[in-house]
Formats: sequence, C-alpha cells, structure tokens
Amino acid sequence: MELDQLVREAMEALNSGDPDIAREKLGAALEVDGNRPDLLHALGALELQRGAPGEARPLVERALALLDSGAVPEAVAMRPHFELSMATIAEAEDKPDQAEAAYRQVLARDPAHAEALAGLGRLQLACGSLDAGLATLQAALAAVSTAPEAEGMRAFIDAIVAFRDQAPGALLEAHRDRYCAFFDHNAAKMAEKGWIAEAARMRRAEDGGIETDIPADVRPYAAIRIDLVDPSTGQGGLVGDQPMLVALPGLDPLVRAAVLFPWSGHPFELFVSSQCPWDHLPVQIMLDSGDPLELVDPVIGEWYTAGFEGRFGSAKHGRFHFISPPDLRSGQGVVYVLDLGRAAFAAVDDLLERLAVLHAHHPVRRVILGRGHLPTAAD
Repeated sequence: MELDQLVREAMEALNSGDPDIAREKLGAALEVDGNRPDLLHALGALELQRGAPGEARPLVERALALLDSGAVPEAVAMRPHFELSMATIAEAEDKPDQAEAAYRQVLARDPAHAEALAGLGRLQLACGSLDAGLATLQAALAAVSTAPEAEGMRAFIDAIVAFRDQAPGALLEAHRDRYCAFFDHNAAKMAEKGWIAEAARMRRAEDGGIETDIPADVRPYAAIRIDLVDPSTGQGGLVGDQPMLVALPGLDPLVRAAVLFPWSGHPFELFVSSQCPWDHLPVQIMLDSGDPLELVDPVIGEWYTAGFEGRFGSAKHGRFHFISPPDLRSGQGVVYVLDLGRAAFAAVDDLLERLAVLHAHHPVRRVILGRGHLPTAAD
C-alpha cells in the first residue's frame, strides 16, 4: 500500500475516533518511510494518549533528531509541538526536571507561547511552587487567544488563590467523604442481593486451612480486600472503575490539575494535592538520605497492616483494601498507591505521626498526599 494512502487512512481513523486503527496505519506508514518526523510524532502522541509514555518517548525523540538534521523544511513549525509532547511524556514518567527543560526550550524561542506557559505553570503547581506557578499561569492567560480558554484558565487561577489560605486537609476529607458515601450507597444496594463488602482475598493453605492470599510479587504485608463479593459464587466487584476526584464546593476548577498546597505544623515538608482520590491515593515520601526501602517501607507496612485489620474502622467496616509495591523515584523518593476503602480520616493522622517518628531519626525531606511530583535528586 502506498504511503499517502496509509497516512490518509490513519487520519480518517483518528477523525472517526478509532485510535487503534490509526496506530496500525501509522506503524505501517513508518515501515514504508521511517524518516517522516510528522508520522513519528503522530504515533508517539497516540501512544501517549493510551497511557504508554515509555512507548511514546523513542518515537518523539527520533522525530526531534530528524528535525535537527536540517533536512526537514517544516522543522521550525514542528519543533514546538514535538517539544511539548516531550514535556508531557516526561510528566507522565514523573520526570519533572525533564518536563521543565522541554517547556523552557519552547519558551526560549517564543516567551509568549501560551501552551508552553500553561504547561510550565501547571508543572510548577504540581511541584509545590505555588507563587511561581500562579505567575506563569498569569503570563499564559495574557497570551491565550480564545475567550473560552482564557475563561477556564482564569477560573483555575481564581480557585487556587481562593483556597491557598485554607486548611489543605479539607481536600483529603472531601475526597474521603464523597467516596465513602458512594461506597455505602453501592454496598447497601448489593447487600440486598447477598453481596458482602470489604472481604479479604483468601486462599487454601498447605495444611488445608484458609489464609490471606498475598501475591508472591508484592510486599509481604500487601494483603488485599475486595470491594464487594458475592459469597455464593466468589465473584468480586469494584465500587467505581476510576479513581474518584472530588471538587470542593465553589472551587470546581481546582480538580482539573494537581496543585500542591503546603500543610504546615508538621516536622517535615508536607503537601496535599488538589487531586487526592481516597480510593487511589498516592503517598509520596522523600528522605534526605538513606534507602527508602530499608527506612520507609517498614513504617508503611505497619501502617497498612493496621488499616487492613480495621484500626481506623472496625472489624467489619472501614478497612484498607490495597497497596501497590513501592515505586522508587529519583534520589531517596518512594511512592505507594493505596485504596483506603472506608477507613476514617484518622488513618491520615496516624500515618503522619508514624512519619514524624521516622523523621526524628532519619530526616524526611518531603511528603505528598495525592498526585504531584517529588523533587528530583538535583533539586
């Protein structure tokens, strides 16, 4: 099949909302001509769209390298789009330093580039730099070209300013309360059909008894509870298929992006994100020095076990459901993602108390509750 026809079919698939066919056609087109930076970038953008930044990165890097060769007449027009894609890839890979460098490359050539300013501003907010992020977004607001875009950005800025002097714990409480109400509603409906909530995943032990089923590839404390189970069949079900993001009353725009708000009164630097879903909560911890797996993981493990067993609820209600394996980050950072089920807000207070004890012996540099970026090793 000719290259032009493959490209045309890829664009038709995109326009009709079929990204899988578009990926297939772009891949075939690149087999015909692998030196088309526009096609490489388009395929990279599709990989990024489906949540595969690792697949997108080499494609966009190759596209940028071709622009550097000097053989692409449209290089000047293409480069900002490609660099913005690299920034998005870096953010998805939790590499904020690389993302910032990509945004600043665009801004070095065009200081009033609205999309780059908006992206950099949101990145700064997600890293906890409120003043810098707001200033950058104000510059982006002055550069946007459409009224709806300006209106949305202004509303986002106003919401940040309105909330920044409030207690950031309110963000966590709002996410918890809304999720628990949603869970209660669904659990009550399914209870009428005989389903039970928060059952631990179990298995038959070698001695014939029943024991907690902890997968072999996770931490030894990472037991799992299933949201809802039909005991007659063993069929499980989830309460919601996406992390629940919650907007505060009158501050709906806050939930659009991760904004880190400082939570004072703690012995270490603590931030709460505007995006802190109780059922999919990132707990991000960075030490000044030392091995996070050796120092942080035992603390998290004991806290999770307490929550799994009902310390912040009861023997049958309000228990932790899931914890991810620790994800090591640049420097001394580590990230866990938890489903806190219907546990009480006291679970957060207990975690912070445990981290304060750790901090007394092994200084904690930063803690983030929710989405956002830890500092890189060089910061």
